[in-house]
Amino acid sequence: MESRRPIRTSGRSATNPWNAEHTPGGSSGGSGAAVAAGLVYAAMGTDTGGSIRIPASFCGTVGLKPTYGRVSRHGVFPLGYSLDHMGPLTRSVRDAAMVLNAIAGHDSRDPASSRHPVVDYVPDDGCGIRGLRVGFPENFYFERLDGDVDSAVRGAIARAESLGAEVKRVAVPDIAALNAVARVILLAEASAVMEPHLEKRDRFGADVLALFDQGRLLPAVDYVNAQRLRRRMQREFAKVWSDADCLFMPATPNTAPGIGETTVRLGGREEDVRLATTRLVRGINALGLPALSMPCGLSASGLPIGLQIVGPPFEEALILRMGAALEDGGVGISPCPFPRVES
Repeated sequence: MESRRPIRTSGRSATNPWNAEHTPGGSSGGSGAAVAAGLVYAAMGTDTGGSIRIPASFCGTVGLKPTYGRVSRHGVFPLGYSLDHMGPLTRSVRDAAMVLNAIAGHDSRDPASSRHPVVDYVPDDGCGIRGLRVGFPENFYFERLDGDVDSAVRGAIARAESLGAEVKRVAVPDIAALNAVARVILLAEASAVMEPHLEKRDRFGADVLALFDQGRLLPAVDYVNAQRLRRRMQREFAKVWSDADCLFMPATPNTAPGIGETTVRLGGREEDVRLATTRLVRGINALGLPALSMPCGLSASGLPIGLQIVGPPFEEALILRMGAALEDGGVGISPCPFPRVES
């Protein structure tokens, strides 16, 4: 513990409480770091392409992306109109459920807000999962993973099975294509959101400007076709729920990369770190499904690993019950051993 680098409080960006030389993830990394460090009971995050679940995975916290429209986005600066979600980051699954109880429901100020009935999302003490069907995706989601991530997530699946869940192998639609659809939609929608501000180009980083400029060059036909493909893939993915009540998969294929690292080596090849860390979460935004990221272990280097549990639309109660049962059954990590703070 004495050799751990201290958290720096003088810089502009948050660092990962488990190791200050590593990123807490983004874009809700400040929320993930604050919860992991015990500074707050809970924090809100925004998730357009994984930005609740990635910080949760990297920081060893719980992060819940509810169903699209379940939580109001009123007052939040948009990024992707049809992809944006709001949700909590907390230190336990039941804490996330308590926050969801407080924030879920229809809001007339958000045109995408759903009128689907709200239930009590907090799982009972000692809740069971016997008989629930856990889907194990046999394609895409377990490809090109860090070895520690693969082992920890498979261990969580085995623990669910030992608690009485039925593990079933399932095939999912073409998620790589779904990710491409989601990126086209995001580029177009984010560029439209920022259009009034792009005259002040000096206020944006070069990498962000490049993405906005790409979005402005997309033909309208590409955006329309991406939305059409999205609806088709939503229908295809819905067939999965006839075989499984929820899906288990990694939240991220890797643990938190070092600050400033631009590539990560997975499956024997170098990948862009941003594309790699969003690969397993981005498509779930396009589908609008509820997804929970929870800690399921530590890597050999002592960094958290995240398990992602995905459920059918508006089945937050089910995935929270599954997560709480796993926590009760010993899946998770001890709280972050807070490093010293350097003022």
